[in-house]
This record gives sequence, C-alpha cells and structure tokens, in this order.
Amino acid sequence: MADRKVFQEVVDCGLGHRRMDDEAKLMRSRVSARECRARKKKRYQKLESMAESKEKIVLQLREDLQKLYQECRALDKLHEVARVTELLHHLCFVDALADAGCVFVDRIDQGDED
Repeated sequence: MADRKVFQEVVDCGLGHRRMDDEAKLMRSRVSARECRARKKKRYQKLESMAESKEKIVLQLREDLQKLYQECRALDKLHEVARVTELLHHLCFVDALADAGCVFVDRIDQGDED
C-alpha cells in the first residue's frame, strides 16, 4: 500500500519527464504483481482449506458407510435365523425336536425373543 502512495505522488508531481513516467509504470507493475501474488496465495490457502474439509467429510462418510454395511450384514443374519425358525415352526419340527430335548431348538427360540 505504501508503494501506491509513492506512485500517486510521482503521478501528482506532474514533472512530465519521460523517466518519471517509466519509473511510475515500473512501480505500478511491481505493486500490481505483489498484490496479484498475495491474492493468488490467499486463494490457494482457501482452496487447500476447503480440500482438507472435504477430505475429512469423505473419511467420516466412509466410516459411516462401513458401520451401516456391518449393521446390514448383522440384520441379514438375524433375518435368516428368523426365516429358518419360521420354516421349522411351519413344518412342526420345532415342537417335535423340543420334545426330543434338542438343544438347537432352545437356541432358536431364544433368538426369537431378542
């Protein structure tokens, strides 16, 4: 910003010398380049920050997806046990096996109560 002030003073002095105009252009170019680099740096920092944030979100979503996948597999197993139990009840084998003292039948009946 101080360079802009100096540039303004050079222009305001109105000397009209060709050398002052060249120096003023050079000064203006330097100031512009410096400001451009500062804007570029700030833009890249913002983009890096956004990328980090998105990466964290992606990791969290992957973890959530893995948990849901495991829950679905557990539910599928429970559903399979329930289907087997229902089929056995339907075929009246459970009662016959229970009368015979089958331990497997007790486990299946306990699974229904959960």
